[in-house]
Amino acid sequence: MTARKQTPLMRQYEEIKGQYPGTILLFRVGDFYETFSDDAILVSKELGITLTKRNNGGDQTPLAGFPYHALDNYLPKLVKRGYKVAVCDQTESPEEAKKAGRKIVERDVTEITTPGVTLSENLLQHNRNNYIISLFWAGPLIGVAFSDISTGEFGLSEVNEAQLDSLLAAIQPSEVLIQAKLKNKLADAFHQFNITTIDDWVFEGDYGYKTLIDHFKTHSLKGFGVEELEVAQVAAGALLHYMKETQKAYLRHLRRLYAYESNEFMSLDPATKRNLELTTSMQEGGTEGTLISIMDETCTAMGGRLLRRWIMRPLKRITPIQHRLDAVDELFANHQIRATIREELDQIGDLERLISRICVGRTNARDLKQIERSLAQIPKVKSQFANRETELLQDIAKRLKLLIEVQDRVSKTIVDEPPISIRDGNMIREGLHVELDEIREIARNGKDYIARIKDQLSEESGIPSLKIGYNKVFGYYIEVTNVHKDKVPEHFIRKQTLVNAERYITPELKEVEEKVLSAEDRSKALEYKLFEELRLFVAEYADDIQQIAQALAQLDCLQSFAEVAFKNNYAKPEIRDAEHIDIKKGRHPVVEKSLPLGNRLYQMTFC
Repeated sequence: MTARKQTPLMRQYEEIKGQYPGTILLFRVGDFYETFSDDAILVSKELGITLTKRNNGGDQTPLAGFPYHALDNYLPKLVKRGYKVAVCDQTESPEEAKKAGRKIVERDVTEITTPGVTLSENLLQHNRNNYIISLFWAGPLIGVAFSDISTGEFGLSEVNEAQLDSLLAAIQPSEVLIQAKLKNKLADAFHQFNITTIDDWVFEGDYGYKTLIDHFKTHSLKGFGVEELEVAQVAAGALLHYMKETQKAYLRHLRRLYAYESNEFMSLDPATKRNLELTTSMQEGGTEGTLISIMDETCTAMGGRLLRRWIMRPLKRITPIQHRLDAVDELFANHQIRATIREELDQIGDLERLISRICVGRTNARDLKQIERSLAQIPKVKSQFANRETELLQDIAKRLKLLIEVQDRVSKTIVDEPPISIRDGNMIREGLHVELDEIREIARNGKDYIARIKDQLSEESGIPSLKIGYNKVFGYYIEVTNVHKDKVPEHFIRKQTLVNAERYITPELKEVEEKVLSAEDRSKALEYKLFEELRLFVAEYADDIQQIAQALAQLDCLQSFAEVAFKNNYAKPEIRDAEHIDIKKGRHPVVEKSLPLGNRLYQMTFC
């Protein structure tokens, strides 16, 4: 039997597909993303798109695809269903491939999107973290590492088997990484999670530790306070390895690790959290009738996410609890300051996720403008802290840095209302770059530019009837009638003889031709280069912007508590380090909201 002969395109597809087992490969072909074989059958079913066939060396291969500009519509649907999706793009133009003697263009996977590793706004909930967690078993001890790549958070912990469920309930991961050899053993225990297996060697030896210190460019992990968490370091190294493999980029926004101390927070098992309806209603699965629906008056996405973490991870130690209460009390008492802070926070974008996208290159000019506008609000927020007394509010004020240099450079570079695409131009300001302005002028006024060249040549040669024309064979040419042949300058190069005229070119005219015909493409390319320079400049301030974002999130949560307390007439509790609780005329925030308006004062007493 003769072996089936595949087409060059399908051989390329099969080669790339083989490098990414367990993923759906979206393969860019011209203006479409195509899927083939089993992927095509699955995608056709999940997305409701037509399944067709492609001739592949005589065979009819199943085919399903969609226009490239619909990627942001279709990809999230697949990931939300738990699939991992590899996006394979063309890394050169057909013209470049032809010049290099290749029959098909080069292609490569530029990003892998999974339930737990994504920067797509269409997949992320603005007020909820999207965590991926890595687990490593070392006898009775389990190393845990978790991260939200969209915000840059990266935490480590070590727990025993009995503590794991509570930790998972607190983190609520979208994806769980485990060793490949444990897949069958853990399948039942982790059936409710999206499980991804990692090659066993990634968890072996000191690979994890080396991966971490290489990324953070340190000699040890002592500065992060996690040097002693050796089992957690293995999980963290595997997690960082996986995130780098999927994003195909240097994750410069992952700047620090921290030790997640489970003894700092009250341990609540999954059943308790579900029954208390802290963030999710048991009946509807939404937030109506939950504690967070009452307590959330945050103004920013960052604050909304932090508030959820605070509710899911209640503090145990009296000192940090008292610091929060004192800060809330001060904001509660100062209505005008709280109102002003709320107005300013409303104008601030999601700095955590904005700087993450900027660092890994999944960004556009609008993100940079949002960074600029958000940073412009910081002085206004900071001005409200002039006479703040509580320790926590003073600490927040210190962390609100003024990044004037970032604001100024973005403002001077990017137009006020930039387009979404960074490849189509029109995002860089006029007057910023001399060469760009010249190219734009040529692109906009090509005919006028050629007319000026014609007038200049006519004047220099003394030929009033000199013309400049264009055809596909010669490009731009100079035409001189026979009457004036004797006036033709020596540097004119004859290209064609007509009945009544001669046609010429000059090196200078060829340069002008190149400028005019390629002006638009050159303009777009130069704009993209200038955008990239600005993106990298802003990315260097990732650490500062993340700290600002964390401070704003804390402030947002505190003002939210103060706003809720003011609206509902809540009282500040007295916290004591004692073994009993004494509540008089207590009110259940959720229960009283469910009562009729005339019977809202629902009180209870505990001792």
